Amino acid sequence: MTDGRKLLLAMSLGSLGIASGCKDPLPEGPVDLTSPPRCTYRSDPSISDPAAGCGVANPPTGVLDLAPLSNGTPKGILVVPPNAGTTPLPLIWVFHGAYATPQDIRDTFQLEPAVDGGAIIAYLRAGRGTWDVGSGSTDVLAVLTITEQLAQQYCIDRDRVFAAGFSAGAVFTLDLECLNPKTFRAITAVAGTEDRFDTRCCTGKESALLIHGDTDDTIGIAGSIAAVDRIGAFDGCAPASVPLDGHCVEYPGCSDGKALAFCRHPDGHVVPPWAAQEAWTFFQRFE
Repeated sequence: MTDGRKLLLAMSLGSLGIASGCKDPLPEGPVDLTSPPRCTYRSDPSISDPAAGCGVANPPTGVLDLAPLSNGTPKGILVVPPNAGTTPLPLIWVFHGAYATPQDIRDTFQLEPAVDGGAIIAYLRAGRGTWDVGSGSTDVLAVLTITEQLAQQYCIDRDRVFAAGFSAGAVFTLDLECLNPKTFRAITAVAGTEDRFDTRCCTGKESALLIHGDTDDTIGIAGSIAAVDRIGAFDGCAPASVPLDGHCVEYPGCSDGKALAFCRHPDGHVVPPWAAQEAWTFFQRFE
């Protein structure tokens, strides 16, 4: 093999490593918590009850391009079940790892088989390849804006808007609920951490399911443990966990109807095959 072909192969393998999450750079950070916090808040989406989309006849369903439905350029995939025009349904946002794609996380997370038509699922592409976090985030603004736009077209239950993400997408998911807990009823963060945004800007109690591998050497499990500790303390959850199922534990007694659970597994920086079902089961608590 020539040196040129060797170089091309190395570059190709490197690109595949980034796309698969093996080399998943986080949003810039960690945040300097010794400086005063700089918090800029985006308005929560305005969604009527019932949503305006509950009156739309024959809205587009199936696997759709998100961009034409969001009145703008953000790219992504929208998966809409047939009953989206008449039955109030949850909306679940799902966020990919750094420099991956909406289709990558759709294939990896496999949320649709678990949900089985019980929710509208939106997969957004990060505006800059990886996610822009913090209170001035353009990606946060895009999610909030598109949520409001989708509620004009589909029968979305405004009290059941959820988010899930992997790796850098999990960091973004944690940031979203930190900044807009009134919009996001609960989240699932797989292999995430909160040290890339300023948690002093968090505005309310949160419900969260965190999943992390013991041998993750891309984002260490300490990141999820710290997030569990912070959220649990803020929500008034019991400091000691109790078994939830074969994969997870939960922290009972959280205030204001909040819930907190943590699932750890022996593998590395991956989405475990049971994560989708755990996420959907957790989200179904919030009827």
